[in-house]
Amino acid sequence: MTPLGPVPDATVKLSSFTDEGCIELGKKENLSVEEKKQYEECQKTLAEVQTNEKGEYGFANIKPGWCRLFIRWRATLKSDVQSGADFTGEYWMYYGHPKDEPDKFGFAAVGYPFKLSAGENATRDLFYNKGPYANVTK
Repeated sequence: MTPLGPVPDATVKLSSFTDEGCIELGKKENLSVEEKKQYEECQKTLAEVQTNEKGEYGFANIKPGWCRLFIRWRATLKSDVQSGADFTGEYWMYYGHPKDEPDKFGFAAVGYPFKLSAGENATRDLFYNKGPYANVTK
């Protein structure tokens, strides 16, 4: 895999929220036992797919409402960065070396919640060129 370009075989998960209150609850750092239970009940995974060889993915027949994307993948990179997190576009990015594969990086991108309207087609792209990709060695 080249450091910058499409990412085939990434896992893309689409989650839904019952309302904006559920989204706000998910932003809190220290949830009480009752709040954790409430959050588990108000959000759920709708679908999970893999990207194709061009890094493309899609979901069909999604009902209107609040949604969020979570994307994860691994890449073989030589980089002097060990781990980190930052923000790019509408995603929080997390990356680090998996303990069992020191020549790889594991990545996770967590998107901001967005509202999908009835009959709407929505496109969400992730372009990421920071973190370990910015410090790739040959």
